[in-house]
Amino acid sequence: VSSVSNALDRQGDPYPVTDNTGIKHRIDLRLAISRIESINELNKALKKYGLEFILQDTPIDMIVLKEKSKNQ
Repeated sequence: VSSVSNALDRQGDPYPVTDNTGIKHRIDLRLAISRIESINELNKALKKYGLEFILQDTPIDMIVLKEKSKNQ
């Protein structure tokens, strides 16, 4: 998932990618595409594995860097 996430980041995709497959072990996917051009293209290649990327509202925890206020 991390290599796909990196590829989507390079393309300017504004959404974070999280792995909700439940798969705990490493898997080797052979995708029939040379470059990730779109989510639709990627989903076509993932279909034979029973996987797909979806856009979903999901709360996530994150660390935020902010300027310290003068009152603190």
